[in-house]
Amino acid sequence: MLREAFSDLSWQTETTVVEGDLVVTFGSMSGRHTLRCLDADERSERVFTPTGRGFSVRQGHFQRIRDGLVVEHWAVRDDQGMAMQAGWIPPTPAFLVRCARDTASQTRS
Repeated sequence: MLREAFSDLSWQTETTVVEGDLVVTFGSMSGRHTLRCLDADERSERVFTPTGRGFSVRQGHFQRIRDGLVVEHWAVRDDQGMAMQAGWIPPTPAFLVRCARDTASQTRS
């Protein structure tokens, strides 16, 4: 979903810590919002209309590894910072109208 909505999406790892079966990575994610942002099954209660704006936020990801597979994952992300940089918040009236139009067209298709 992220790769479809954001051009130039990239992740830069700054730190990785391994302790037992826990792997922690900390870094930054950046990209530019160029396509409609939908949830994983492409059916969303709300569609975020592309703004063309870029963002760069820092994140921490915690993964529990068992038999070489990730069996648990949780993250600390700056979603509000991303939304502010991408132009989602504070929303302008024009942005809200475009999102409502795109959401309506998504639910009809």
